[in-house]
Amino acid sequence: MSDILSKDPRLASPAELNQQAEAYYSGVGVNKDIKKALELWHLSANQGYAKAQFWLYMVYLKGEGVSVDLKESLKWLIKAARGGLAPAQGALGTYYNIGEPFGEKDTVKAFEWYTKAAAQGLPAAQTVIGTSYWIGNGIRQDPVQAVQYWTLAADQGFEQAQYNLSLAYYHGQGVKQDLATAIKYCRLAADQGNPEAQYNLSMAYIKGEGVKK
Repeated sequence: MSDILSKDPRLASPAELNQQAEAYYSGVGVNKDIKKALELWHLSANQGYAKAQFWLYMVYLKGEGVSVDLKESLKWLIKAARGGLAPAQGALGTYYNIGEPFGEKDTVKAFEWYTKAAAQGLPAAQTVIGTSYWIGNGIRQDPVQAVQYWTLAADQGFEQAQYNLSLAYYHGQGVKQDLATAIKYCRLAADQGNPEAQYNLSMAYIKGEGVKK
């Protein structure tokens, strides 16, 4: 990191500029300096570096070192998402899904951006896409597709997907009913603190469903 910090910004690559900015933002290896971080992020972002663009989205959204500017924040979020950054694609999907904080709700665009993020393996996006198929939100209802997306997220340890799968296997929706598998996913979610999973697991032991009573 010391080599990166000592490098002249005029000679640094966009990735190195982003690293320098992150160091100044967090105060790691150098005195914390939000203004300097912003300067370096702009240099990197203007060269098309998606991670720097995503950082600018966040600082303008929160007003860190700058005034809150939702228009500027959205501009950089869109650039980062178009640049292929999965977290940006997921964040843009969430924005279009709820219409906040930027004020434009569009479930079709939301599904498109979530799908891009899910294709890159982002578990939160995979879970949302699964839920969209489960309830038919903006697309045709397809429980089988829902289970497939939830499984991708659950295998990465994503709690909500694990809980959703436990219900799918318990009720036999989108997949053949399998109480043992339902308990497996329920336990995984419960171990991560999911209260609904913890309750369902306790009821399974009371009733002897998928486990010894």
